[in-house]
Amino acid sequence: MDKFNENNQSKICQSPNCRRKNQPLDLEEFYHSPNGMYGRRAKCKECHNKIYGPKNKIASLKRQDIANRLPNDLTKEEEKKIRAYFKGKCALTSSKEKVHLDHFIPLNWEEIPQKYGLSIGKTYANMIPLSRNINYSKHANNPFLWIKKVNIRKENAISMKAWQEVIEYTSDKQNMIPQEFERRVMLCYSEVWTRDRIKSLNRVLDKYEIGTKKRRVISYNALERLLKHGINLNVAVNKFGSDKAKCFINEETTLIKIREIKDTMIKRNMDN
Repeated sequence: MDKFNENNQSKICQSPNCRRKNQPLDLEEFYHSPNGMYGRRAKCKECHNKIYGPKNKIASLKRQDIANRLPNDLTKEEEKKIRAYFKGKCALTSSKEKVHLDHFIPLNWEEIPQKYGLSIGKTYANMIPLSRNINYSKHANNPFLWIKKVNIRKENAISMKAWQEVIEYTSDKQNMIPQEFERRVMLCYSEVWTRDRIKSLNRVLDKYEIGTKKRRVISYNALERLLKHGINLNVAVNKFGSDKAKCFINEETTLIKIREIKDTMIKRNMDN
């Protein structure tokens, strides 16, 4: 648990190498985090930047690159219209504290949603007002799966009535009924999920040398997870895989492992 002072809500940085170790720091010395004590991270900004700064910079540049490729035509009038519809409050909690416009369909889904007829990017159809904590919690998750988590709704005081109102509002802007909107988002997410799993496989194959045990174990686990979700490996790898992944999927030892995984899945289904 984070060390803190209940009287002035100061915290002590949890990094063992902090130059201000065991010294109470003002909350402004910590970045926001929805799951941290007082909504702040455990490490102070200085320590956090030393550890994660380079990675965060790369992630920020990547996000900006994606944003630049996607539609970005939200006007000031449209922004005012969105905020006015929810009376200047968070669409899910009715809070007026630190409300920002958020992308309902996440940016990092990139161009994939367009294939399913969904408006994406910073557009009138894709923006809703959310408090900062809700925005952080939702992040790049599938909204329809995120809201089903009881702890998320409980911790943030989100009612399903408010959620349904948001879906009706957003689906109407997307020019479809709520059921069709959800169906398309779920289909899109399946492809996004597959893309992310294959990209993870790409990184593993780049990181570990051919023939190493760690490479085999992690890669085979990734393939098993994809197969359990009913993903066609050849189609997925050909679409999102690196050259190494395309070679790996056709290696004799990999083909044998895939067959073993499929046989095990069939046997379990028969037993059930």
